[in-house]
Amino acid sequence: MDGKLIKNTAHFEMPATVKTHEHSLVEIILLIVVIGLFYWFIVMPKKASFDKQRSQLAALQETQASLDDDIANLQKLIAEIRSHPQEIADIDESLPLSGNVLRLNMLLEYLARLTGVTVGDINVAGAGNALDSGNKEKIAHPYAAQRTLQKLSGGMMVTGTFDQLQSFLKKVENNARLINIQGVEISSASEDQLSLKVTLETYYYE
Repeated sequence: MDGKLIKNTAHFEMPATVKTHEHSLVEIILLIVVIGLFYWFIVMPKKASFDKQRSQLAALQETQASLDDDIANLQKLIAEIRSHPQEIADIDESLPLSGNVLRLNMLLEYLARLTGVTVGDINVAGAGNALDSGNKEKIAHPYAAQRTLQKLSGGMMVTGTFDQLQSFLKKVENNARLINIQGVEISSASEDQLSLKVTLETYYYE
């Protein structure tokens, strides 16, 4: 009887090889789970961060390439400007970087002398009455400062013959400084002299 029981018990004991296989299977499953968790929580965030940094780097490289092109074009433009000093001087005369009213008055008086008319009065006003003498930035870098187009307006009275007045108006319109004649009034001053009142405006960058 006891011998049979011992035999039956031995019959139901799990072989050692089966237990080893079960342990190996559990270890494999746990290893797969650990690898999955590691990939999900460690690798994927790092990969996303890396992809983002790589994208940003590519964008920065494109921006750098664009800036290099802009700098090259700017240097080319500067070299071209320096090779045409007379044209730059003409532009500065046409649209000066200062609204100095005295400078405009001197120009008008000079044109009057060239044509032989007599200046009775010059009255020009605008924001240009304020000088930039206290603005060190504009004085040191006149072309680098942020500027906008400004206007000076006013009028003047001159006296002369008809031909002299006609010549004066042509000089005003055709000189290098951009001056627009807004209106004229002619009246008799004496037997052979006419009086001309001119309303005008001019521009500058400030």
